[in-house]
Amino acid sequence: PPPPPPPPPPPDISTTAKSSAASDVYKRQLVAHEIKPLLAWELSRRDPGAATSLSASGVALPAVAFDTQVAAYILNAALRSQTLADICVERLDITIPEPGELGPAGQAAVQSVAVAAATEALRTALEDETELRRILDELELPLVPVLADLEATGVALDRGTLDALAETFGETITRLQEDVWASVGHEFNLGSPKQLEQVLFYELDLPKGKRTKTGYSTSAQVLEELREAHPMVPMLLDWRVYTKLQSTYVDALPSLIDPVTGRLHTTFQQAVAATGRLSSADPNLQNIPIRTPLGRKIRSAFVAGGDDLVLLAADYSQIELRVIAHVSGDEHLKDAFARHADIHRETAARVLHKEPEDITADERSMAKMVNFGLAY
Repeated sequence: PPPPPPPPPPPDISTTAKSSAASDVYKRQLVAHEIKPLLAWELSRRDPGAATSLSASGVALPAVAFDTQVAAYILNAALRSQTLADICVERLDITIPEPGELGPAGQAAVQSVAVAAATEALRTALEDETELRRILDELELPLVPVLADLEATGVALDRGTLDALAETFGETITRLQEDVWASVGHEFNLGSPKQLEQVLFYELDLPKGKRTKTGYSTSAQVLEELREAHPMVPMLLDWRVYTKLQSTYVDALPSLIDPVTGRLHTTFQQAVAATGRLSSADPNLQNIPIRTPLGRKIRSAFVAGGDDLVLLAADYSQIELRVIAHVSGDEHLKDAFARHADIHRETAARVLHKEPEDITADERSMAKMVNFGLAY
């Protein structure tokens, strides 16, 4: 007779257990120090080519119940460092072992205990700070997964635009360098302060400015004062602008694109700036130039990354100056806001005794610096 059929394979217990465990994890509320990198890592496991938001990706995340780094920052934003070790010293008067002093398991155990103890101390400190606790619960903690999503998603760059800029900048830098050499009469290293000092102050005998430990300064401020003194100076200033933009952005940005996602990923630091603002690092996407035509060309390389996607820019409308207008009761500020006027243009007009429509972009920029300088 034929052999009996083989018994059915046993159920994949490991898969079932993993699914159940993952489900349990997502039901829990996390308490940790600096949770965001963990959430960003979890989100990075989705389709690496998908430029979708957390809600669209279908990736579930555990809820953030408490973050000791963020809580400590809210209680004292002036501290330059909010590491777990710093918090333990400040709040618990204890010193935890440095990384590397213990093995991985021991270090993890110590950090877990430290987070638990720091959480209790920070929650106690927040009990009498109703407004700060509200900021933590309603603003900062809900923001953590949003920032993690932003970091994991990244931003798209148009490589074609950057490649074209690299070629244009390279040609311009070469031309400016040759023009400087022709104006001086010989070749030298434009990027060498020592050689530049020799050319400016000894060969061309231009007025010497500030003296440093190694010689006379060739800073941008000094060169600006010498702009009209010799034809090579404005060309040298332009050469510096192009070389700085090329090295900092045009050449650097493509090298920072993630090879898996094809996008640029920054880190948003939630517990650094004393003013409460976010800061961006590795790379810093908050200082991409915009005030000059060259800077705007670099900005144009940042794109939505898909035909069905758009870039949206949103900003408060002069929130600090509105607060100042309310607190001070200044008639002119209040009137300008009531008329929905451009506050920086209005300020420039009053200071320079001109009509607002006659104010130039540079004059408005100067008034903006004064307004926010006073605010901060």
